[in-house]
Amino acid sequence: MRRLALAMLLLTSTAAMAAEHDIPWFQAHPAERGAWLRKCRDDMRLGQDPVCGNAQKAEDRERARKIAPSSPIPGFDPTESPLMRGAIQDACKKPESQRGMFGQYCGRI
Repeated sequence: MRRLALAMLLLTSTAAMAAEHDIPWFQAHPAERGAWLRKCRDDMRLGQDPVCGNAQKAEDRERARKIAPSSPIPGFDPTESPLMRGAIQDACKKPESQRGMFGQYCGRI
């Protein structure tokens, strides 16, 4: 009975922590994200926790946000590719805040 109670306590505390520290929370709190990532990388067991996954996904999104506009492929114009044009057109139908990296091409097609 004690083991069942302990297991339930651990499961509920982990679920509550994961809900409190979702990906948008980590995106809004870079210092805490860095602290969590250090903990996650130092402990393999902890690294399997969903909170660590959320912290890593937020880190990945932040890196992508920083490098996407500044790293075009020289000589490549995405508006010339039919596949890319379709992706750009789909992105341009969305609100500006949701267009992602294709938003910069909305006025060109």
